[in-house]
Amino acid sequence: MAVRVRFAPSPTGALHIGGLRTALFNHLHAIANQGKFIIRIEDTDQSRTVPGAADNLIETLGRFGIVSHENIEFQSKRKAKYLSEVNKLVDNGGAYPCFCTPERLLSMRQTNKNSMYDKFCRSVSATEAQRRREEGEPHTIRLRVPGVEEMPVVDVFDTLRGKISFPTTSIDDQILLKSDGMPTYHLASVVDDYSMQISHVIRGEEWLPSTPKHVLLYKMFDWKIPKFTHLPLLLNPDGSKLSKRQSDVAVTDYLNKGYLPSALLNFVALLGWSPAGTDLQELLLNDDEEEHKVIFTYPELIKEFNLKNVNKSGAVVDIDRLNWINSMHIRMMLDDDDKAHEVVELVLPLLEASGIEVKKEKKESTLLFLRTVASRVHTLNDFVRLAGHFFSLDVNLESPTAKKMKDDVWHDKAWDMVQTTSRHIELIKETEWSTKAVKKALRQSCKEAGVKKQQSKLMMPIRWLLTGLPVGAGLPETIYALGKERTLHRIQREPN
Repeated sequence: MAVRVRFAPSPTGALHIGGLRTALFNHLHAIANQGKFIIRIEDTDQSRTVPGAADNLIETLGRFGIVSHENIEFQSKRKAKYLSEVNKLVDNGGAYPCFCTPERLLSMRQTNKNSMYDKFCRSVSATEAQRRREEGEPHTIRLRVPGVEEMPVVDVFDTLRGKISFPTTSIDDQILLKSDGMPTYHLASVVDDYSMQISHVIRGEEWLPSTPKHVLLYKMFDWKIPKFTHLPLLLNPDGSKLSKRQSDVAVTDYLNKGYLPSALLNFVALLGWSPAGTDLQELLLNDDEEEHKVIFTYPELIKEFNLKNVNKSGAVVDIDRLNWINSMHIRMMLDDDDKAHEVVELVLPLLEASGIEVKKEKKESTLLFLRTVASRVHTLNDFVRLAGHFFSLDVNLESPTAKKMKDDVWHDKAWDMVQTTSRHIELIKETEWSTKAVKKALRQSCKEAGVKKQQSKLMMPIRWLLTGLPVGAGLPETIYALGKERTLHRIQREPN
């Protein structure tokens, strides 16, 4: 059977992390099985549709390389198809017109603790229903759920959970077609999945309670039922369900904060999935040599991905894990000469937006600066704070951070110690300028200053004069990247 999957978002806002995971798992499953991935926009609820949201969803997915293999479908353009199919259901007894007014339905809900429809319009004869429809009386079309005598349960087969039985007494006579002639999700998704020949429906666990209604529709239409996979819920670190109403779950929020698309895909892939034969939590706690089992490029994900390795337990969205994964992807790109300049192109606008003049620096120098601090960054935005000082002759020692650092590290003998280092730096020939030579100069300085066993008494004042930051790359690497001229200019400038 040819694998055909779909990602079917509603254009009601931005793409969120949960939606990205659903799209990713569908895309991976299709590619890994030489199948087709299709995007379908479920815009039947016009009252909730946000102008431009569909284009934004498609554009955002494109930034991750997730694109539809066929024309993108819009459900709002298929209204006639849904009406035709639902009328077939009415004709064969699988659905019925409901003429209940909003007022009656409200009264029913207020007097009945059970929010399910009371099946009042099931008693309307087919002849009367047809007459009232022809006269234009407002109505909806509802699913006729079989009685318990006819069908005690509806069995749903989920690839992660196996068979799940839902009592028909718990299944509502769901509205399939609204009074405005637009279909609900339940009708439209089933009709479209069938007509698009979708073989696997891969979606979030929140849709599992709706699946028995969909199975009933497939049976009533006498259509082949696709394979269902319901992905585990996404959770906050405290175990509560991740909600779209919470900040920072929109994918563009993460991209704007400096997370790489490749890292986000890697992170999202691990929300409920792990490679075959591995325990994700064990890997994350393991030594560095196991990193390659957690860090994946997209081609590697395609090679490794299998729906069988998706876990049905809730997946925690751990920002610390995302930070680590992102830092590893940044380092991998900077270590790859073919991809390193991509990082430069991403960081340059961030530096310029913060007021840092970067045009005077050669791209080779910029790459050196970024590589120097790479081990300290978690996001692209961190480069602004940690590498910004490389791009000017002087460094800002009046910032709150720099002032606090001075109070913490400067001491009575600091200036004389620093000048000892200055003399050793000056002795390094331009042709011998290297990290190794700088390390030697620093060792000699510590020895002469009498702080061989308390090197921080010299190193931290130098770091303050050079960067104004208490953290950053190793001091020898920082001095090498700054260059001899800039280093001497900064450490020979006596502070106020």
